[in-house]
Amino acid sequence: MKKILLCFLFLNVFVFNYSFAEEPEQINVENLQQTTVTPYLDTIISNNKNLIYCSTFQLAWDALCDDIIKAPLVLAGNPEIQQILNKRLTGKKDIANDAYIAMAGFNKNGIIEKINQYLLKQFNNKKGCGITLYNPDDILAYSYLFKHLEFKYKFEDLTDTPIFFNNETKVQTFGIKKFSDEIAKQVKILDYINDDNFILQIESKSKNDEIILAKIQPKETLLKTVDYVFEQVKNKNPINLKSNDILKIPKFDFDILKKYSEIANRDIKNINFNNYYISEAIQVIKFKLNEKGVVLESYAGMVGIVSIGKRLIFDKPFLFCLKEKNGKYPYFVMWVDNAELMLKINNDK
Repeated sequence: MKKILLCFLFLNVFVFNYSFAEEPEQINVENLQQTTVTPYLDTIISNNKNLIYCSTFQLAWDALCDDIIKAPLVLAGNPEIQQILNKRLTGKKDIANDAYIAMAGFNKNGIIEKINQYLLKQFNNKKGCGITLYNPDDILAYSYLFKHLEFKYKFEDLTDTPIFFNNETKVQTFGIKKFSDEIAKQVKILDYINDDNFILQIESKSKNDEIILAKIQPKETLLKTVDYVFEQVKNKNPINLKSNDILKIPKFDFDILKKYSEIANRDIKNINFNNYYISEAIQVIKFKLNEKGVVLESYAGMVGIVSIGKRLIFDKPFLFCLKEKNGKYPYFVMWVDNAELMLKINNDK
């Protein structure tokens, strides 16, 4: 049997990237108790579970179907993952061409060399894909996505006033405590009902990307939750932060490996490929969220006693989305239900 290696490797979504002294250790999602990675948005949200989606799995799947199989991929047993991915709800239509590559090809035709050339040319990635194929007829499907969205002005590090997420775990945060007009202008309140029900947009230096945070009650699936959020903010006028508003957002820094065992070792049933099987399907997601930006001296505050305004504190479950303005669906979505992936304080678990 010949093999196809589906690689969703080196997916790098670095948001507000910051150079830490140490990079986080890569974690196999199987070793996480409260986090799930999904290859598609139409996934049920479970209680007390983080749920992470990124479009690289779909991108590589589509490249295999379009460039090699020339048809929707059919696997032995007709698994649910195959059925949903073949619907192509998301994909390259939602991402700018310069933000990703998605390729599939035979080892004998130099697919690895082609991928490495594109990684170097488009992303200055000198490491390459790090994959080795041994047989001439082996097939590799590969995708890579890179986003670096940096704030124009640095938010405050609020380590001295941490969040107790879900009233349980003390986590590192950033945001606004001492009001600064420059920093505050980066935040737009798209919808506000109360301190536990609101939607924010944070602006970065990228004019093509939207950063959405929504502290809401989730819908049944990640897709329905995303649709609800964007429906709520449609045709609404954004509201600026006021000097007595408080903003606190948890920090993240993780590197997750996901192995899709549900399709590994499955035979291909497409015509002309019935002597192939999926040998491995993996995805790596690296994600950072912090206060990164230009160092700025903050506005010192107001003299006297003032009333407390909106408390925009993400201390309970929330949705985080990265979406291109011209895309229909986000390329990265994270439903945050617990603190498992957040940066802790004093190694609190």
